[in-house]
Amino acid sequence: MPLTPKHNKAFGQHFLVDQGVLESIVAAIQKEEKDISVNHLIEIGPGDGALTQFFIDQPNFSALEIDSRWHRRLLERYPGSEEKIYLADVLRTNLSEKFEPPMAVIGNFPYNISSQIVFKILDNRWHVPWVVGMFQKEVAHRLAAEYGSKVYGVTSVLTQAYYEVDILFDIAPSSFDPPPKVESSVLVMRRYQSDVPKCTYGALRHIVKTAFGQRRKMLRNSLKFVDIAHREELLTMRPEQLPLETFIELAELYSKQSSS
Repeated sequence: MPLTPKHNKAFGQHFLVDQGVLESIVAAIQKEEKDISVNHLIEIGPGDGALTQFFIDQPNFSALEIDSRWHRRLLERYPGSEEKIYLADVLRTNLSEKFEPPMAVIGNFPYNISSQIVFKILDNRWHVPWVVGMFQKEVAHRLAAEYGSKVYGVTSVLTQAYYEVDILFDIAPSSFDPPPKVESSVLVMRRYQSDVPKCTYGALRHIVKTAFGQRRKMLRNSLKFVDIAHREELLTMRPEQLPLETFIELAELYSKQSSS
């Protein structure tokens, strides 16, 4: 019998072993599947296959695993699954070319790239109607944060511009092997069916990243390239004080000024 690969810290591998938590995650995924059908269900970072086992028999299921050792182990566990379980780096994979949209994304996301996975999803937002994922608790709560919060930031604004974010439950370190040093959270992202920003994603991203990149500066200094003189109330505000709607307004204004 093949030896079980050791966990690779470089890939942020902490595998879920708590069956109760697994069943709760599966239930959350199945609920979303029932509400919004997709052509592809994509698991990112299946690792030892704790979550994979519940979906491997679905014809629309695929998994992307970056670690060749665990990829090989999964193929041994599920013979004939070469067309479902891919050795691939999700951050380097063109999802809309590889899989037929619409697609949903699920997984126990590696902590070290979880924010990058969110940006990958945002790049494919028109193809990904929902996500059920496990994140480091701090990252999950940042995604769901409201303006005025200390953790409100770039990922909060950009994610909430296109998705409703709900934290379902938190998970203790003892539910994993090896136990991480932090708590985790499972959340669901559901793309808005209407009320999407009229500005381009590029404009919104530029405004948000620039503002939060100089978090302690007032907007009159950090967003000098946008004419907001007519909005005097914004001049002395800092980015964490702005609701999503205001960021979208600024992005729309920036787009108009750039094209004029």
